[in-house]
Amino acid sequence: MEFSRPPLVVAFELSEKRKAIVADTLAGASDVVYLTELDEAARAEALRNAGVLLTFNTSKELRSGEAALLDGARLIQFMIGGVDFIPLGELPKGVPVATNGGGYAESARHRHAGARHQPAWPDQ
Repeated sequence: MEFSRPPLVVAFELSEKRKAIVADTLAGASDVVYLTELDEAARAEALRNAGVLLTFNTSKELRSGEAALLDGARLIQFMIGGVDFIPLGELPKGVPVATNGGGYAESARHRHAGARHQPAWPDQ
């Protein structure tokens, strides 16, 4: 694999429709590598060359020892907000880690707002 710039490495499986959305969004700004489609050697190379890793859960999506290969990455972006259960100590020190904290807050606020307007008892 040879890249003109460090690629976006997606650690989880995406449908073809969602891959098209990623490609359209990036509009050629970066190559995209889907880790789930690679053999062992290609996975290692992709992680060593990653500019950004996009992940839900590195403890499930990365194999033993693969996190260390991300020491040259510019960002590890989690798609989830809460990462308390993620072993962040396994990730290379010095690589910024971002989460999606509040990413689903709007939908949660709507659910909560709807719940406030529900009667406390069914017959009210």
